[in-house]
Amino acid sequence: MKSRTGLVAVLALALVSGGCASGGSSGPVVGPDGQPIPESARPRDDSFTQSGTLYLTQAQAAGDDATARERYERALESAQGAIAADSTNPQGYFIAGQAYVGVGDFAAADEAFAIAQDIYPPYAGDIDLQREGAWVVAYNAGIQDVNAGDIEAAAGHFEDANLIFKGRPEAMLNLGATYSQLGEIDASVAAFQEALDLIQSTDMATADSARVEGWDEIEQQAAVYMGQVLTQGERYAEASAAYAAYLERYPGDVQVMSQMAMVTMAAGDTAAAEGMYNDLMARSDVDARGLYDVGVGLFQSGAYAQSATAFSAVLERAPNHRDAMFNMITALYQAEQWDGVMENGPRLVELDPKNPLAYQYVAFSYAQSGDSDTGMEYQSQGQNLDFTVDETQLRPEAGGGATLSGTLGNNTLAEGTAVVIRVHFLGADGSEAGTVDVTVLAPAPEMASIFNAEFNSDLEIIGFYYSVVSAG
Repeated sequence: MKSRTGLVAVLALALVSGGCASGGSSGPVVGPDGQPIPESARPRDDSFTQSGTLYLTQAQAAGDDATARERYERALESAQGAIAADSTNPQGYFIAGQAYVGVGDFAAADEAFAIAQDIYPPYAGDIDLQREGAWVVAYNAGIQDVNAGDIEAAAGHFEDANLIFKGRPEAMLNLGATYSQLGEIDASVAAFQEALDLIQSTDMATADSARVEGWDEIEQQAAVYMGQVLTQGERYAEASAAYAAYLERYPGDVQVMSQMAMVTMAAGDTAAAEGMYNDLMARSDVDARGLYDVGVGLFQSGAYAQSATAFSAVLERAPNHRDAMFNMITALYQAEQWDGVMENGPRLVELDPKNPLAYQYVAFSYAQSGDSDTGMEYQSQGQNLDFTVDETQLRPEAGGGATLSGTLGNNTLAEGTAVVIRVHFLGADGSEAGTVDVTVLAPAPEMASIFNAEFNSDLEIIGFYYSVVSAG
């Protein structure tokens, strides 16, 4: 997004996706304190439980979904018969829980499993396995919905997964992401916090290694995403606290340090935020993207001269970074450092040749410095552009590549004139990663057309500039 001052800043929230999950294992659970379980509370076979078990076996072996569902329904009928005949027999509830999972009623399955375990605690190990197996089914259904773009349906499946089994954080993480996309901020934050609570309360040294593999990465994602969602909800003080808690466990993450500084600024603690930004500027391990974020944060705090210094540091690593150059000029302009604008203005015009605001900045600076003739030259160039390029926004993709969107405004071209713009995409090291030519037909005079330039690559993209190949 762009601020009113023209600075370019982006807050994105990625949705976790991936392949199908697989069930883990859990150890057997004995009765409480080793006390014997009364005979009346132990599982007992009767004609209902026997038929229910048979139908479950047939459902699991069925070759098609329709047959499987019909067998699960019959298993459920048998389980309900067993419960009606003897409500103290835990086996009826245990069979019912499995059958409810089979027909997709996870709330009823959760209740049935809970009753079975309450009557007969040694069922805990078997029920844990059944719950995790059901979790896998619901979780993978949610992943399929994510990949199909149906976020609302995905949220429902992740809710089922998280209801039936609380021993894995993956569904909690995805719930947080889906809730965020659906605009449910409170629910999103609660889901991320649930994932963090589970991970941080688990003894990794004694936990099943297959189940907890990758949990450290999930913990980091949940903490960062929660901070982003809180920021999205303008709950800046809470976001700052969330980032602070993350940095206690993972110190030195410069991206999170920058995000924390930004929300601390938004929360109104300008002095603390500026201190954080100055600390970041002093670090040697901050990359160009991190320095860019620092520049945006300092600008938003009103520290224009320091902001310009941060953007200048970005340009040392990526000299053709249009947004960094534009933002540095904007900061220098706000700081009334006219010499800096004049020194760098011609370079901005090279990187952004059809942006009238670039010419205005330079023209005004020359006028303020007493060189009105040069100022008038730049002003005239900006006012006599045959077309303009404005509202540019770079959207990097998580796995590499990026898309640049923008608008082409027509000043003097004949309607329908083909304008070819070459977008140069910059890699993480600041060098050119590749180019994309996009053809835009000029709209009617004084109108604008939207364009998109999509660069497919596995390279990380941090910036761009553009040039005009032809116009007509």
